[in-house]
Amino acid sequence: MTHIVFLPGHMCTAAMWIPAVHAVEQAGFTTSTNLLQAGDTIEALAADVLASSPDKFVLIGFSLGGIVALEVARQAPGRLLGMVLVDANAAADLPERSRARLEQQQRVREGELQAVVAEELKPAYLAQENRGRRDLLRLFMEMAEDCGPDVFLKQSEALRNRPDARSALGAIRVPTLIIGGEEDALCPPDWQASLAGAIAGSQLEILKGAGHMSPLEQPARFNSILLGWLGQTSKGALDCAATTAS
Repeated sequence: MTHIVFLPGHMCTAAMWIPAVHAVEQAGFTTSTNLLQAGDTIEALAADVLASSPDKFVLIGFSLGGIVALEVARQAPGRLLGMVLVDANAAADLPERSRARLEQQQRVREGELQAVVAEELKPAYLAQENRGRRDLLRLFMEMAEDCGPDVFLKQSEALRNRPDARSALGAIRVPTLIIGGEEDALCPPDWQASLAGAIAGSQLEILKGAGHMSPLEQPARFNSILLGWLGQTSKGALDCAATTAS
């Protein structure tokens, strides 16, 4: 039975994956979620994923989780049966975002975590039609509060100092699905297209009516694409990858 490891994004918990986890478990897969709270570098977070995961697994990473997934693929390519990158980015942090993260970190140290999430992070997350969805906005705040200031600081530093992984994309040989939101302002569709162009044989899907939080903004469409890819891949390429990696 194929095991799937889910990786959430910055200041997200397992709650963001509830619809997807339910869908894949109903389809017969086993799952686990690594919360990405075990270090303040991408390398350390990837090492923790490997230490806490089965010998062979499919990796699904959203945003920060997608960045960590690429590092897992670099550290231990033979352990991956497949990889799904959701609203991800292989490049180093942009200078203006790095500066903004330092300012956010200072505010969080001064006790302003809720304000930073509400004022600076939430507005950039959602597609236009979803910006009034109180259920999603409430979930974002609940996840951030569950993570807390210490996790914010560690994850923010990991993002700020992350390496540029683009030169390693050509070495990825496992089946890869790339999903992005059509209105994602943080990791726009052209970034997803660049990922797909650099990873041989990858599949690219751009979701209409979704911003950066595509698994939650368009869960039915997201899960349909994911299950279709898992079904296709598990019949052929996953089995082939497992045999090759053994």
